[in-house]
Amino acid sequence: MHTCSLTIVRSAKHPEKNTRDLFIGYLLVFVSYSICGALGYFGFLGTKFTPYFVNVTKKCDAGNCPSGTAKGLIDQNCLNMFLYTDVAAFILRLAIFFLLFSTYPLVNFFLKNILLNLFYRNKQTTKLIDLVMNLSMTLIPLLFALFYPNIGTILSYASAVSGLLIIYVFPVMVHLKQMKSRIMHPLLAEALETNEYKVVIDQAGMASPKIELSDRIAKSGKNRKADK
Repeated sequence: MHTCSLTIVRSAKHPEKNTRDLFIGYLLVFVSYSICGALGYFGFLGTKFTPYFVNVTKKCDAGNCPSGTAKGLIDQNCLNMFLYTDVAAFILRLAIFFLLFSTYPLVNFFLKNILLNLFYRNKQTTKLIDLVMNLSMTLIPLLFALFYPNIGTILSYASAVSGLLIIYVFPVMVHLKQMKSRIMHPLLAEALETNEYKVVIDQAGMASPKIELSDRIAKSGKNRKADK
């Protein structure tokens, strides 16, 4: 849900508590990931999966190692390690189905809004464009799942590209954008930096942030004009 975190924070009912809420949110994510990762790792190395490891070892020794697997290692798609007749695996697959069924529409919605703001910021999109974007965001992951199910390999490349952008590219772009705002709109830039805004309720009942200039910022703006 990282893609929608900014939208959630921007529309918070009490924006002055955003720092606390973000800390709590990321802390809970860290705890849940740590528990699932640790218990999952030790669980998939248990005696329950001995037949799977024995089968993979025989195939690899015979030179017919399945794609995306290796001797003694957990499969990239850990669900493949269960037998198709396993009741626990069926319950797990059912839980994952409901998880995706409930969260994917949210992720799809926010991702589509990001793409629309990126390519069609000042244009009215047609139903055809919405249909193409929805089909693309649905079919591309489906094709990977059907024809290249090595999720670990896909994530490694995606993480490498994303890490490059997040660490080296985006910070520079944000800094350049901030410098441009300081030059073109100094008062607005200073108001954004000090984060002095409040949430107002419009006629439709929607909450939206409203930037306000404090007396200090307004006076500094007047002083700048006087200096000029």
